[in-house]
Amino acid sequence: MKISQNPAYPAAEATLPLIVAADRNYVTGLVVTVVSAIRNLDPGWKLDIRVLDSGIGSDYQQQLQKSLAPILGDRHALSFHPICGDLLSSFPITNTYLSPAAYARFQISELFPDLKKAIYSDTDIIINKDLASVFKQELSTSIAACADVRGTLGNTKDALLYNDLGFNAKAPYFNSGFLILDLERIRSLKTSERIAQLCSRAAFNPQQEDQTILNVVHYQDWTKLDPSWNRLIILSENRPRIPYREAVNYHAILKFKPWFYHRNGSYGIIQQFYRYLDMTDWEKRHVDEKRYNVNFTRGAYMRRAIRMWATEYVYQAYGAISGKRILRRA
Repeated sequence: MKISQNPAYPAAEATLPLIVAADRNYVTGLVVTVVSAIRNLDPGWKLDIRVLDSGIGSDYQQQLQKSLAPILGDRHALSFHPICGDLLSSFPITNTYLSPAAYARFQISELFPDLKKAIYSDTDIIINKDLASVFKQELSTSIAACADVRGTLGNTKDALLYNDLGFNAKAPYFNSGFLILDLERIRSLKTSERIAQLCSRAAFNPQQEDQTILNVVHYQDWTKLDPSWNRLIILSENRPRIPYREAVNYHAILKFKPWFYHRNGSYGIIQQFYRYLDMTDWEKRHVDEKRYNVNFTRGAYMRRAIRMWATEYVYQAYGAISGKRILRRA
């Protein structure tokens, strides 16, 4: 992958509001989301990056400004906007790897009355596409998003909830990590009030948290984007070596994130993540960050693969000899 270190930008012609949300645990991901977005942006545009701050802290804010200064230059803007923690904590959390920061996107329309349209991105996304190209598209719905891997409402953990609301189980279901927002339409539909009413319902406990809520309030009011704008990937200790393709935004969903892993011998998505991170001095400021002890060297990867294959072979051989069906836990 070739990433220009010092692109020659002409004078900016248009501003693109990019809104991201983070707490202290997602700051390293925030750095890469911002750097990758700037490096792949149409030179005729500049970014107005607004961070929904749900606990980053003033010390990290100052360090982020210093680390990102060479990338931002005098063209791109970076600002922090604190989110009321009490308000966020009122929303349900059922997955332990999520924090109340996931709900910060609900406040965008009210927090930024000066904006008519914006892009929202989670901070576990590597942006390898030109954001201006999708921002320029006209919207006829409140939001534009990518379909989730689950496909339809009926395939989600909240299928019963959608059924109780009278929704079509075959209706498409979107992922809330990357959104194009028509903020004027969202305000006109009083979406914030509808979200508050939904969450105040008795026994309302969505399994997919903010994503379920957005799929409810924007039911049949969203436009499907090409999947390359939000390609969902799942990292794990046994599956860290995921290859990447150019011009695809990669979104690491669920528990494991790219910054959880050591860079040594990294490959694919993890390697790409560290290439963007290395365009700043952020990691030098935080060398004490914890990493999962996953060895990416080819030898270690092959040994792990052989162990998994050998274990599976032993189970199958025992089953064939004994005639017993061996049930293995995934």
